[in-house]
Amino acid sequence: MSELLTSTKHLFAQDMKKKDIDFSVEWDIQDDVVFVDRLRFEQIELNLLGNAMKYTPAGGKITYTVSQISEVKDGYAVYEGRITDTGIGMSKEFVGRVFEAFEREKSSTEDKKKGIGLGLTITKKLLDQMGGTICCESEPGAGSTFRYTMTLKVGEEADIKNPEDAPGPEAFSFKGKRILLVEDNEMNREIAMEILCEFGFTVDTAEDGVIAVDKMMKSAPGEYDLILMDIQMPNMDGYKATKLIRQLNNPYQAQIPIVALTANAFEKDRQDAFEAGMNYHMAKPIDVANLMETINHILENK
Repeated sequence: MSELLTSTKHLFAQDMKKKDIDFSVEWDIQDDVVFVDRLRFEQIELNLLGNAMKYTPAGGKITYTVSQISEVKDGYAVYEGRITDTGIGMSKEFVGRVFEAFEREKSSTEDKKKGIGLGLTITKKLLDQMGGTICCESEPGAGSTFRYTMTLKVGEEADIKNPEDAPGPEAFSFKGKRILLVEDNEMNREIAMEILCEFGFTVDTAEDGVIAVDKMMKSAPGEYDLILMDIQMPNMDGYKATKLIRQLNNPYQAQIPIVALTANAFEKDRQDAFEAGMNYHMAKPIDVANLMETINHILENK
């Protein structure tokens, strides 16, 4: 857990510094080795810290603290995370609706903050799936505190030294393969790029569908091996971008494999992805092993 939190601190440090926000990550943990879905855990952190950073002005402060709040019982312990900021805060009435989809308080939209209010909804859904909880305390002008809890299986050092992990970079050979990663969220891009580069990929990025289509139109045959396409993006979403790519005259460009990466995992979303011309549909947060196996299957049958 301490290594995960140290990684989180480093990931956000530069962006916090750019915004002139005092950022600290602290922990009080007796049992440091735990079994946890790392990708989901990092997505929860990313959503909560990204949200705090978005609504905390320059000169503010954000503190992220993780504590072990129970002794080990039957091999499990309870861990609590607190993200406290000195941002714009929220009304009591809005706090009661903050985890509902597409909710956004008037003051935040007046400040022209980007997004459509799905991050906290997804965070709650992830914690529900992991058997955890989340709540929020806030006052207008006095900042907010988001608190989550997780009950995690406790491990030992031997579990780290001899992990039964998902296939790592050595399980696949992607050296020399190029991916176009289309993702509007900067932190999501950084995490995805880090993972993909570990597996040997060369990664190019696009911040929205417009840029992705433009890069494909200008690409030479073989420049990209496949596209990882987010769905919900500003300017042009993943569906429209895919449809435009499929209409390009160059066969290489028009037939490039496209994998949808989306927070929406309903059957209709899968159908919409396929109807737009996408080859595969994967729900966020991404299962890395499943993604690599899917990419390996695509490249072997390309």
